[in-house]
Amino acid sequence: MKSSVERSHLVHALSRVRSVVETRSTLPVLSHVHIKAVDAKLRLTGTDIDIWIDEECDASVTSEGSAVVKAQKLFDIARAMPEDSNISLEVKNDALTLKAGAARFVLSSMTEEALPRREKLKKTETFRIPAPDLLKMLACTSFAISDDESRYYLNGVYLHAHEREDGDKIFRAVATDGHRLARIERKVEGTESLPGVILPRKAAQELRKLLEDAEEEVSVALFRQEEEKDGDLDNTRVAVMEFAFGKTTLISRLIDGSFPDYERVIPKDNDKVMRFTCKEFSDRVAAVHYMSSETTHGVKFNLKKGSLQISAHHGTDGEGNYPLDVDYEGEPIEVGYNALYLLAMTREVIPREAAFCWKDPETAAVVKDCDDENVLYVLMPMRV
Repeated sequence: MKSSVERSHLVHALSRVRSVVETRSTLPVLSHVHIKAVDAKLRLTGTDIDIWIDEECDASVTSEGSAVVKAQKLFDIARAMPEDSNISLEVKNDALTLKAGAARFVLSSMTEEALPRREKLKKTETFRIPAPDLLKMLACTSFAISDDESRYYLNGVYLHAHEREDGDKIFRAVATDGHRLARIERKVEGTESLPGVILPRKAAQELRKLLEDAEEEVSVALFRQEEEKDGDLDNTRVAVMEFAFGKTTLISRLIDGSFPDYERVIPKDNDKVMRFTCKEFSDRVAAVHYMSSETTHGVKFNLKKGSLQISAHHGTDGEGNYPLDVDYEGEPIEVGYNALYLLAMTREVIPREAAFCWKDPETAAVVKDCDDENVLYVLMPMRV
């Protein structure tokens, strides 16, 4: 391999690929990045076996070839090269040599045979979705993913087609940890018959980072096992999901499990509604949270007409109270919640105004984004 690439292009590509590699894996190759020079491009690939990220950058290729070198080392070296420089890359004798001006570095290279092999799968379902829409769907749900490994089927975002009562079919993303639930839906052509799949937490997090500056459409594909069962390909498991946009492709294994029937936990008749501005609300919750228990993070709501009192009491350190003017006309309510859950919703994912909807203090509250009727959260109360 012999090629030349702009420093900024290489640094950008490496910054996206290296985030998925495993730095402390028992398999040394998982800390490496695969660089391949072909068709006037450098193709960089990183993987932790469950997730692959492929990134392309324009390059001048004199001779095609590849190298497998430590991702973090290569990134640090490329970033240390002079700005606005071109970096030449050449592979000889199982080593990658990088040059820019007077700088010269040599990195040991593994062979391609050491790389993990991807499964042979059959592409069966595809659709396209605007990058900002997919980013919002992940941002509005991934914070509610469970970290309880014993319930592995909750360790990701559930993506699926759903038919509304009016017969309209929409694309949904859902996540829950048993204490809270996040759901968002969008009308996306091509997802009407999409099977339910669970995208793992790490894949959702990596995809969110990759989508932050993307504006184009994302091409999404589902892959099934090659072999058919009873002559019916639909019975085979969906094993992998692929997201391709711009010069980036993320491929992730899916969680092999059944997501629970989440519709059963969404209350249908919560008629007591409190509306508020998220910035003011989250500032007060954050302040009162300092006086809550370090283990439960519980804060109490004392709600009456037009006013919400947010409070917390710590047995040894004292207490905190912070009032907030709200839009509420119903009966008084006293109820407790985890402050971290409240902040995750009102500071990170609901941008302006939210509505809390109750039936009574003992049942789950429904939280809505006042600017997006297709976003919904469910929050379980707690004793404070």
